[in-house]
Amino acid sequence: MPATGRMYQLNVSLDADDRKDPLAATEAAAKYLKSLYRMFDDWEVALAAYNCGPGNVRKAIRRAGGKKGFWEIYPYLPRETRGYVPQFQAMMYVMRHKELHGLVLDDPAYPIAVTKVKPGMPVDFEQLATVTGVKAADIMQLNPAYHNGFLPESHQHKGIQLPAAAVAESMDWEALAETLQPDTERMMALRAIYNPNIRMVAGGGPAYEIKYRVQSGDVLGKIAQRHGTTVANIKMWNNLNSNTIRVGQQLTLYTAAPAASSAGGALVAQSTVSITEKGGKKLYTVQPGDSLWLISKKVEGLSVEQIKKLNNLQNNQIKPGQQLIIG
Repeated sequence: MPATGRMYQLNVSLDADDRKDPLAATEAAAKYLKSLYRMFDDWEVALAAYNCGPGNVRKAIRRAGGKKGFWEIYPYLPRETRGYVPQFQAMMYVMRHKELHGLVLDDPAYPIAVTKVKPGMPVDFEQLATVTGVKAADIMQLNPAYHNGFLPESHQHKGIQLPAAAVAESMDWEALAETLQPDTERMMALRAIYNPNIRMVAGGGPAYEIKYRVQSGDVLGKIAQRHGTTVANIKMWNNLNSNTIRVGQQLTLYTAAPAASSAGGALVAQSTVSITEKGGKKLYTVQPGDSLWLISKKVEGLSVEQIKKLNNLQNNQIKPGQQLIIG
């Protein structure tokens, strides 16, 4: 579930669903099961809680008069959970004793060797296919968490899985930036293909992302009306399970208007460059979502390597609020 995923850094957004990353999801599932075992001190009960949630298990324990074994609380569990744990046990039995019942497993299909690359910028999979020779559909299959056909800016630090044979160690990602960067119109079009709600909000045109900070007196209905969308859309885009919002909370919205962010409720263009001068030096204040590559595009005549050299940076890691020398 989205809320449980967020507890283990598996977030869901318009462009990515970390729960679909096989490695990250498996690690999160193991950690969650371990946490549930510590909570109930019984693997069968932990499995039940994995299926229906620890709250439902605690309720079943109370209804069972404080008894804590799975079969003791069995009558008080949700119907699906009553079947889930025995099915799990049946599969474990089959795996351990298949020979006794004449069961033969299919030969496993071993995965191809892959390597993870971190281009440090958003990447259009169609364009990446032309550079690597790997079909865009295969790139998407190797990266199921990215469901719009591109590596979003929010996941630059996580990178892309590619067949090892298709990636040259000497690939100059900075030199390929112009080739691989999805243009805004194409990015919005890809989002619309995979997200019908975005196409609806955009009125048939491209949808632009804005950040809105909740003000005193705001409710979802009021925000939705102001931005030409629906409460259901806002809840979906922000993984909200209820209509409750709090002052200062930042919401992601999509609109037919140009991309903007909210500061104190007023929309401010995201492309605004925050540059100041101090001590004869030009300083740029890093904005949320910024990367060195994006900053180099905002400031004419400045490359990523120049920014790193001016600021003695050993890597591409920056954080919002940080001030960078740009001249």
